[in-house]
Amino acid sequence: MMNPSIAAHEQNPEAERALIADVLAGKHERFYELIAPLERRIYFTAYEILRSQQEAEDAAQEAILNAFRHLSQFRGEARFSTWLISITINQARQHLRRNREVSLDTLSPEENDGAEYTPIELADWRDIPGDALERENMARHVTEAVASLPEIYREVLVLRDMNGMSIAETAEALGLSSANVKVRLLRARLMLRDAFVSANFTHAASHRGWKSLMIQLSCDDVRQEISNYIEGDIPPRRRQMIDAHLEQCKRCAVLMDSVHNMIILIADNRRFSLPPGLTERLHQPLAAEMQVSSATKKKRGADSPRAG
Repeated sequence: MMNPSIAAHEQNPEAERALIADVLAGKHERFYELIAPLERRIYFTAYEILRSQQEAEDAAQEAILNAFRHLSQFRGEARFSTWLISITINQARQHLRRNREVSLDTLSPEENDGAEYTPIELADWRDIPGDALERENMARHVTEAVASLPEIYREVLVLRDMNGMSIAETAEALGLSSANVKVRLLRARLMLRDAFVSANFTHAASHRGWKSLMIQLSCDDVRQEISNYIEGDIPPRRRQMIDAHLEQCKRCAVLMDSVHNMIILIADNRRFSLPPGLTERLHQPLAAEMQVSSATKKKRGADSPRAG
């Protein structure tokens, strides 16, 4: 489920390889072309982890510098974007450890995600997304819901649903198995939806009549398949069985629809506006690094033995 606006700006593999080859050959200025389609994703990936504009800019700058310095280590098994996002995540985690004293042990990739999570169930959802999208503060509500998630769930949500990365790319960037990503993603999506619903609809019950939305019943089998169903990662027979169930069970249909609509909301890039001058600030340390690299290469060439 690639975000179309992201897919449209992603370098195609051939162009990506050509740019990398040019940079490694000494055409350092072409690195700007390589990272240009990814700068927005780099910044917002760092921001959703750190929740601070300045820290996110610092982490993004460091990620870009590290990618330039170590570009020769990129082997091309994955997309360059996946590699760069992985570097960004590591930089953001380092900031968490340094500035917020969050142990990286809490972000270990193989923690137990198997505990049950029971989502809030709604009696209806049909009018909520359309009404909410018309409100000027929608971006703030969605952002606050994302920010309320624990880091391990926020990370997977940012990569899969906001950056449009595949399950495999998300797994590689986070150092997880694909199965672990799927489990964590399902939990993240349910938690996000519940945070959004709780913050935006239950408080309005007195004059919107939404108190009646809150009910207590669930169908476990369908709930456990929500992410697989939305991803299309489900056998045809299993999908048919779920479709038949959804036609008969309003509770599960509402749960499925509301999670899907939340994914659409958080994937909408219109919610985000980049800080003014961000690109220039991201490029400043990179430009200095390029000058040093070019000067070093020239000096090495001058010091090389000349053919006699």
